[in-house]
Amino acid sequence: MDSFRGNSPSRLFSPQPIGNPWSAGQCSTMLRIVGRRGSLKLRGVAFDLDGVLVDSEIHKAASHVGVISTFGGRIAVDDYATVLGESAPYVASRMMEIAGLNRPVDEYLARFEGDYAKRLNAIPGRDGAVNLLAVLAARGVKIGVVTSSTRPVLDDLLRRCELARYVSARVAADDVGHPKPAPDCYLNVMEQLQVGAAEIAVVEDTEVGVSAAKAAGAGVVAVRHRLNHNMKFEDAYAVVEGFESPERLLILLEGCTTTI
Repeated sequence: MDSFRGNSPSRLFSPQPIGNPWSAGQCSTMLRIVGRRGSLKLRGVAFDLDGVLVDSEIHKAASHVGVISTFGGRIAVDDYATVLGESAPYVASRMMEIAGLNRPVDEYLARFEGDYAKRLNAIPGRDGAVNLLAVLAARGVKIGVVTSSTRPVLDDLLRRCELARYVSARVAADDVGHPKPAPDCYLNVMEQLQVGAAEIAVVEDTEVGVSAAKAAGAGVVAVRHRLNHNMKFEDAYAVVEGFESPERLLILLEGCTTTI
C-alpha cells in the first residue's frame, strides 16, 4: 500500500489497516479538498459479484457440499474456500478431486446449478452495497459488475438485491473466452464503460480476481468476508472489512487510480 507522496488529494491519507477506519471528519475534509481541486480521476468502478456485492459464497459452498454428497462423497466448506474466484469447471473438478470422485464435469455442474438456483431467494446483498452504488452513481462514476457465474444468475441477483438500476456494464462467465486470472472480464467491462485502466478501480474478494484486475491494468481494493480470511491480498491497494463507510471507500478507490 502506498504512503503519502506529493500533493495529490488522494495521497493526503494513506490507506489504513483493517480495524483503524478514518473518522467521518477526515473523510469529509478529504472530499472537500478533492472538490476544490477538480473532479475525481475515477470514472468507473468494477465490482465482482459473489462475495462483494452479494453474500453468496457461503450459499455456493453449501451447494457444492450438497452435490458432492449426492455422488457419495464428502467435502467441507473450507475446501470450497480454496477455490474462490476460479471458473465453474475448475471448481467442479477440484471439489471432486478432494472428495475422491471421478464424474463428468458437465454432470456435476448441472446438479450444482439446479441446487444453487433453489438458494438464490435466500442470498442477501452485502450490507451497504446499495448505498455505496447510489453514492458512486450520484457522483457520476460508472459501475460495472463481473462474475464467474452465468448471466442468468448475475441478472437475477442484481435484480433481487436491488442493485440493477446502478449497473451500466455486466460481464458473466458466458461473455469471456478466458476466466480469471486472465484479464478478459475486466477488459470487457472497461470497453463497455468506455474508460481506461487508469480511470477505473476494481473491488474484489479473491486473489484470483485481484490478479485478473491487475493484469487488466487496474488498481484493486479487496473486501473481506467469512470465507476469504486466509487470503493475504498482497497485490491489492487496500483491504477493507465492508461498505459501511462509502466516503472512505471512495477515497481508496480514487487512490487506486493514482498508483497505476
